Amino acid sequence: MRARVAAAADPAATPSALADLAADPSRSVRRVVAGRPDTPPEALRTLVHDSDRQTRECLARNPGCPPDILIVLLTDPHWSVRWTVLDNPGIDPAKRLDGPDHGLAVRLAAARSDDKDMRYILAQRLGLEDEVIDLLLHDTSAEVRAALAERTDSPRTLESLFADPDPKVRRAAGFNADTTAEQRHRLVSDPAAQVRSAVSEAKSVHGWEILEEDLMLLARDRSVNVRWWLANGPGATRPVYQVLAEDRDESVATAARAWLMEPLRRAPAVDEVAGIRVVGPRRMWGPRYVGEPIPHAEFDPASFPGA
Repeated sequence: MRARVAAAADPAATPSALADLAADPSRSVRRVVAGRPDTPPEALRTLVHDSDRQTRECLARNPGCPPDILIVLLTDPHWSVRWTVLDNPGIDPAKRLDGPDHGLAVRLAAARSDDKDMRYILAQRLGLEDEVIDLLLHDTSAEVRAALAERTDSPRTLESLFADPDPKVRRAAGFNADTTAEQRHRLVSDPAAQVRSAVSEAKSVHGWEILEEDLMLLARDRSVNVRWWLANGPGATRPVYQVLAEDRDESVATAARAWLMEPLRRAPAVDEVAGIRVVGPRRMWGPRYVGEPIPHAEFDPASFPGA
């Protein structure tokens, strides 16, 4: 069997030899044949329904696998085979080998698949063609549309998803790094609290500057969750935190007051006994500094006693 595996991996193996080895009784041999880009397409087709799952996975990731075979593998009974197709370098414009791009046909088939999880994975990919995006925009699953909303790099697509009827999708759109100031302004007035809170949450993630008038609207929002997220994140102005500090919800008020505290005492630059140097802002950590680099310690051999 080892000799047959070696023969299947031999760069000098002929197409006819690889075709014969594709029918080998050993799954180890068939896996090697399935993963070779130079295996004849006819031989690869015999492996589409191979009884060994890993053989089918090798076929699914083979950059030389024809698109019609990959489309069949998108219907494989095992999820790992189906999902592996999406990572095939032969259909990824950023990874594929030289030659024509056959990925569109495969991605269109994936977008039409009954596998919701696979459509979810596809929706998170950048650089999707308009034909694929149009299918995902009208996907029956809000989770799939939300994945597209959070990751798409298409301004047209993002704007469409801001009008999605499901608040989960609009919330996800609010987390997209490419949202515009005007779109974030619209989110502040969204009828769904989970969408409005996305402004505060995403602000902390992306470091966006939000107009103070919009922050004031969030600070007086009827939803305690919206106010809580605003109070617990950096980036608001002092007047906004002052409003939140008077909030009727104690958890919101407490978090906001922390931002209004005077700077706490500075941390020592060097611990002469332990030989530890503090790296980062020279101050004790506290809620006031949320969003700033957290001071950390590193060992300083030169300052260690006896060094």
